[in-house]
Amino acid sequence: MPFVIPVLMALFFTVISVDALELSVTPVIQYGYTAYQIGGNTVDANGDTGTLHSPISELKFPVNGPLIEAKVTHTFKSKKISVTAKAYTDFSSQAFGYMEDSDWGVEALLLNNDADTDQLEIFSKSSTTADFSGGDVMIDAIIGHTKHQTTRLSIGYRTNYFSFVSSDLNQYYLTSYLQTIYGDSLTIDGEVLTYKATYTLPYIGLSVTQDYNTTTMALSGFLSPVATVTDEDDHVLRSKLSIATSYGWAAWAEGSFAMRLKSENTINIGARVFLLEATGIQAQYSDYNGTLSGTIENRIEALQMSVFADYQLFF
Repeated sequence: MPFVIPVLMALFFTVISVDALELSVTPVIQYGYTAYQIGGNTVDANGDTGTLHSPISELKFPVNGPLIEAKVTHTFKSKKISVTAKAYTDFSSQAFGYMEDSDWGVEALLLNNDADTDQLEIFSKSSTTADFSGGDVMIDAIIGHTKHQTTRLSIGYRTNYFSFVSSDLNQYYLTSYLQTIYGDSLTIDGEVLTYKATYTLPYIGLSVTQDYNTTTMALSGFLSPVATVTDEDDHVLRSKLSIATSYGWAAWAEGSFAMRLKSENTINIGARVFLLEATGIQAQYSDYNGTLSGTIENRIEALQMSVFADYQLFF
């Protein structure tokens, strides 16, 4: 990615007007994952129920890479209420990592016995490219103010979208029984899987800003108690499609530090962390014609961290 550095340098500048409208474009470096697990209660196409180890399988997808974030904020004349709209997207179409697929309880399933299902039995890694995008609309109001400190309460609506393509599978069998059947490892070239996930996050938040002569420190926390995740896994090699909707919670926090220069321009740096957990039911289809093979319990989890920096120019 030789173009990343000059693009980051060009986008390192944020332009802010002296009016009540604030515009910004900020580079962000993100690291982390979004993952799903299946296992537990099952229902097959005939309505027969069963129970599998939980989890019996976990797929973890990397969300590593640079993003560009654009933000516009309008502050009303009272200066107590503002509205912020934010959008971001990656500009590399690449994730710096691998999709990791882990399986437990396979031997017990094949032998129909009570083997140690907590042992990791199959592990694979696949090169993964990814596209990320998202948006956020927030209204916040000042609920407390002193000489140096301002407290704001906010409500908002956030969405995150991820699309992954995994290729060049390297799979390893970790028990002697499975090695007897499949050998020690398996390699498959080419595309093996695609995965898409969308987070829908209505939220509330609280932020505190400490403002001194030349520096500003801010800390914000947000909670979505009714998070929704929709995801779709296409196992290309088996023409197997799995679709789920899961419900749970998400929380994220942001801290930033800004320093005003003699020119009144500002250097701003910050970091964010994001957590999500959700559960639901995954429907599995044996072909692309909607032939249902069964359902299984589904769990989503995510951990994502990012850092950002900009240089604000005032005119």
